[in-house]
Amino acid sequence: MKKRLITRYCLGTLVVAVLAAITVLLTSNNIRYRVFRLAAELPGGAYYLLMRKDVISRNFRRAATTLEDQLDFSLSIYRGQSYLLPGLLQNTRYVVERAQFSDEFLQLVPYLQRFSRHHPKLFQGQLWTARALLDSDPAEAMRYAAVAIGMVPGDHRPYRVAIQAALRLNKPREILKLCRKYREAQFGATDPYYYNPLFSGLSMRGLILEVTDQHGEVINSVNKGLRLAKGVTYEFPLPRPATISSLRLLMSTTTGVTFRLDKLILVRDSRAFEIPPEDYQVVSGEGFFTSHGDIVNVSNEGDDISLFPRARKFTEADTVRITATFARLPLISDTECAAE
Repeated sequence: MKKRLITRYCLGTLVVAVLAAITVLLTSNNIRYRVFRLAAELPGGAYYLLMRKDVISRNFRRAATTLEDQLDFSLSIYRGQSYLLPGLLQNTRYVVERAQFSDEFLQLVPYLQRFSRHHPKLFQGQLWTARALLDSDPAEAMRYAAVAIGMVPGDHRPYRVAIQAALRLNKPREILKLCRKYREAQFGATDPYYYNPLFSGLSMRGLILEVTDQHGEVINSVNKGLRLAKGVTYEFPLPRPATISSLRLLMSTTTGVTFRLDKLILVRDSRAFEIPPEDYQVVSGEGFFTSHGDIVNVSNEGDDISLFPRARKFTEADTVRITATFARLPLISDTECAAE
């Protein structure tokens, strides 16, 4: 009798706890979302722990087997792009980016081809499969790289794979074609999943000028006309006249793009004053200066260029005009390709 009472008590407590949990989940959007995100992220973390030791010991065959298992699990839930896909992408990137040698990439080919077959619209899958096939099947690598280039024409990585494949296949005309296409491609890049970059979507050609006045107040002005060209003037109107103490230009350029400041002009009441280069100093947040004064961007999320007057402040202005040159650096040492 006593056992029955204890059992009923435990079952009753369990039922009450379950009902309470269900009630909380049904009535609280915030908690429901957190539980859902936890459930979505757990499988990726578990598979990462399973394969981490294999990646550290460079056993890519076993790592690929674990990725196959994770792909099977994802497909068993939903055969399209489900909430489990980001974890699978993250683990695939972790493995692919650790591979260095031809035999290591070769061990990843079957999994990557299957991944790309099930997710043909994913840029990363096409890029990773192209790289894995580069040494064993350069013609097939070129096909995958071409698909990736078609998806994101401004990303340098598939061009690198395609050019190396063309070199292996002795196709010089194809190399020149790729060089030209890369040099002419405007901006665009993949969007990170775990955070929002400053420039994304329709702002991929964006520029933001951050103006700090003499009182330390910050004014932002946006220009969405960034393009790869020589000597383009970008205008930044200010909501009010300001005596400028410093300027900071945030740009959406990708890796391997150079920036050169040609002119800095401050406008007040329609009167333009060009500031000589010797009157200010230029500092890059992420990039490096060449001997010609160009700044090379090394980040896929852009750069920021700060301008500080050698005197205490610039003049008062209601508009800032910056004339600048943006260009892509070549991906290969070939003279003809570099001159394209």
